Amino acid sequence: MSADFIRYGKVALRVVDDTDSDIGFINDALNSEKMRPYMGRMRPLTVEEERKRINEQTDDGGLYLLVTVNGDRVGAVSLIPQWEQQNNYELTIWLIPEARGNGYGTEVTKAVVNHAFEYLDCQRISAHLWEDNELSRSLLESVGFLLEGEKRSGWRWEGEYRNNLYYGLTREDWEEQQSLFRERED
Repeated sequence: MSADFIRYGKVALRVVDDTDSDIGFINDALNSEKMRPYMGRMRPLTVEEERKRINEQTDDGGLYLLVTVNGDRVGAVSLIPQWEQQNNYELTIWLIPEARGNGYGTEVTKAVVNHAFEYLDCQRISAHLWEDNELSRSLLESVGFLLEGEKRSGWRWEGEYRNNLYYGLTREDWEEQQSLFRERED
């Protein structure tokens, strides 16, 4: 098992081990009926497809980290380069339903945002979500992400078109909000 990569408050983030245990946890969670619609998965993936997806993201310079609390896996977060020459990244975070509502999502987001701006020469982080994903909306807004736009009928899910919301946080935004991002940091 990998050592912690980043700690913040009650959460620890570590690199995903290329084992069936870690990959299986991620795959089971993302294929679940509660998670799959929000992740935009048209069909469940196999463990091998999941492994390939994660490896492709990290091979391209991205981070894919497991979220743990007291050593228990509760989710994952990724930071994937979008336009390398512009130092832009896309953030994706998810927690299993049992872990939500404890502030872990906020801690994870702050930890990864701090890491991106401090160590990756990041200029901008974006995130997108379906308009009815109230948990993600409130999480992003609580840590300073700004709503930048809406893509109407951006995704088709089970025969129905849904709107996507696009959020962003720039280096300047992050620098102006240091007190918010430094609270509870270890």
